[in-house]
Amino acid sequence: PSKRKAPSADTASSVQANSKFDVGQQVLAFDYGKLYVAKVIGVRESEGGMEYKMHYNGWKKKWDAWLKEENVHHDNEESRALQTKLDAVVLMQDPVQSRHIVTKKVGDAFTDDPNDDLIRLIIPHTLQKQLIDDHTRIKEGKLYNLPKKPTAGDILERFLATKREEEQGNSCEDAILSEMVRGLKTYLDSGLGMILLYPEEFEQFDRFRAERPNVPPCELYGIEHLLRLVVKLPTLLENARMHPDSALHLHPRLLELLRFFERNARSFFLHS
Repeated sequence: PSKRKAPSADTASSVQANSKFDVGQQVLAFDYGKLYVAKVIGVRESEGGMEYKMHYNGWKKKWDAWLKEENVHHDNEESRALQTKLDAVVLMQDPVQSRHIVTKKVGDAFTDDPNDDLIRLIIPHTLQKQLIDDHTRIKEGKLYNLPKKPTAGDILERFLATKREEEQGNSCEDAILSEMVRGLKTYLDSGLGMILLYPEEFEQFDRFRAERPNVPPCELYGIEHLLRLVVKLPTLLENARMHPDSALHLHPRLLELLRFFERNARSFFLHS
């Protein structure tokens, strides 16, 4: 097969003169709703303007990609602040996702239309920070020791006991809350391995599943994975075509659960 002719020295120097970023320069690259630390490994001029080939730090070469200049940012304090904000937005929408799996547009998080979602959860700032810290910890390879204490099941039962004490024998409320807790345990047990883990956690999950086949995930994992589930729940329920009346009953109780997480954050989120 014939080889592509290499660009002339004049062409290369012209491209370099018009480029905003240099080969070898560390930048932040906007890709699939987030900013990633990357290195420029190529520059070219196309009909639409300058394009830069990115190598994403920590990713294999197969993920290298050409991006338009508008999607490449200098690695500075302003861009890092934007990166943090985008990370928080993406985590609030879908806390567990690989770089090329995104379920919602980033802009969706800023809509004020109350009819956009079956259930809309406002995540308290302290819990947003926990989501970001959780993401950072796992990406650094710091997995949680299992079984986590308290477990997700322990936390849900504690929430149920607290609400029963507050409601003082309200059988109707107790029935709704009990069903919600059962449902959350079921979602966690059945969906954790498919939708609630980062890739770095797969091996640990498979090992514990083989070693303890009769122990459900809600009795192994803790608040971090339970919070991931609650944040993802609106999308899951919408996909399950939940009846609006059921959503109306569930919504305020999920908000109460989030407030319960927040009130007990110091004991629940101890990294172990």
